[in-house]
Amino acid sequence: TIYAIPGVPAEMRQMYERSIAPDLRAHSRHGVILLRKLNTFGMGESTIAQKLGSLMERKRNPKVGTTVSKGIVSVRIRSEFPTQTDAQAHLDQTVEQIEQRLGAILFGSEDQTLQDSVMVLLKATNQTISTAESCTGGLLGKLLTDVSGASDHYVGGWVCYSNAMKISQLGVPMQVIQAHGAVSKAVASALALGALERSGSDLALGVTGLAGPTGGSDEKPVGMVWIALAARRLNPRPSASQRSAPTDCLVSMLKGDRITVRDRAAKCALQMARLYLRNESYELLQWARPAIEPPRTPE
Repeated sequence: TIYAIPGVPAEMRQMYERSIAPDLRAHSRHGVILLRKLNTFGMGESTIAQKLGSLMERKRNPKVGTTVSKGIVSVRIRSEFPTQTDAQAHLDQTVEQIEQRLGAILFGSEDQTLQDSVMVLLKATNQTISTAESCTGGLLGKLLTDVSGASDHYVGGWVCYSNAMKISQLGVPMQVIQAHGAVSKAVASALALGALERSGSDLALGVTGLAGPTGGSDEKPVGMVWIALAARRLNPRPSASQRSAPTDCLVSMLKGDRITVRDRAAKCALQMARLYLRNESYELLQWARPAIEPPRTPE
């Protein structure tokens, strides 16, 4: 049987749901196949697979596998059973097991993005956010404003690429830059605190790092990125006793070219904000570590 339908998405979907899908289900001799995609960020594919364990056995039904795109590890589920009821029941059961094993590193399903999930949490907690970016060059703000209705919770941000801009626009002390360098925990924290103070937002993210391919050193290699989160009142965190500044600060060692490092840095900042809003441990974000610890290079 061949079905010919328009390419216009709205018309195509409506005709498929109303006419084609019921016809396929009615005449299928192979049962029902249901698919689901769950998205994660901050752990490598091998780590995700290890946590899923027996759920990924090849002979299992529903089948569970992983794919990776731009740092997002997606868990894909394929449930194939004789009836819609059975397929749905087994799919839902598998989704629940995956959620239990992966926890808060899961940020959404299907086409939901990290920035979508951050905006949902900001809305749920009635909070606003601002950004102060150096190495990401506005990418973090761009991702947040990709979400419709972002103006309700994203008040704005600064792209302070030069040291002069960091000092004049966000009040980063010159002596801090001279003592620690622009790529440092101290400057990331100062960026976040400056954005928090000047924007009036409830929380702020500061990002500074080396996107490369030039500019690195043995002490500060290309791919080193510092991310700080400042808030009006920081949530109690597992590492709160180790905090040495009025911000939470993470450091990442990111692999890849300039575009990849900037993309992953912005996503690390989003995941950090998301974990903060959920009051979850930053330890789940394995591509970043509290600044007092050595950074870990992602897979």
